[in-house]
Amino acid sequence: MKNISVIGIGNRIMGDDGVGIHAIEKLRKMELPEGVEVFDAGTDAFYALESMDSREKAIVLDACKGNNIPGTIYRFTCNPRDGELKHASRLNMHEMNLMDVIIGAKGLYRLPTIYCS
Repeated sequence: MKNISVIGIGNRIMGDDGVGIHAIEKLRKMELPEGVEVFDAGTDAFYALESMDSREKAIVLDACKGNNIPGTIYRFTCNPRDGELKHASRLNMHEMNLMDVIIGAKGLYRLPTIYCS
């Protein structure tokens, strides 16, 4: 059983917004550990959720706007099973915020701990 999802988010034709998708393309060329599966979710938050459903862990790769120099890696973890989720982490999937989608999907999907970079 595949128990870890690595999910790329973004739009490859929008410059650095495609970093998650480019990372997934590179990962698909590599031999990954057993149990790891990669997904190109593009800008579809619901496909990202489907890719996480019933997994032990999910790693989401996306570009974000921060207060540091371009190329800075930001990481956060959320665990939908631990109770209330905060709206603090604002990953925006072009009109839909990933955290809002995760909060709205709680109870519909069996979501894992999610690691976002």
